[in-house]
Amino acid sequence: CGDAVQIRDGIVHAGPGCEDPPGEPRVVIFMTYRTFRDEHYEFTFQAKLWDWASHPAIPPMVAYQRLQEVYRFGVDNGMDIKPWTYYPPESLEACKMLCTTPGLDEMTVELLVEEWREILYDENVQIVNQDR
Repeated sequence: CGDAVQIRDGIVHAGPGCEDPPGEPRVVIFMTYRTFRDEHYEFTFQAKLWDWASHPAIPPMVAYQRLQEVYRFGVDNGMDIKPWTYYPPESLEACKMLCTTPGLDEMTVELLVEEWREILYDENVQIVNQDR
């Protein structure tokens, strides 16, 4: 349960160190959510760099690109960043493949992202249509 807001490029300031090329689309997402029922509130929970990509409103290819980006950053900088280690066994292998396998085709990405997200979200999650 929680909410996410996606803001169009240009509305939210990119920050003084932003080096994105002008005119390139940029997506900014603010989110709040809880990970457990209220009676199991986890006050030490920390959002991870890739958490937003797990949300069902994020297109599968965007989620895949984010997982690739985070994993590749870790490899390139000698850091042990393995997003799949944070997920239950039902999602672990799909997440690992998304992180470690560059060049996947769109259909494979869609299937893997669906498998990765399946255990994370239930039927109560509502996805807002982009056309609204």
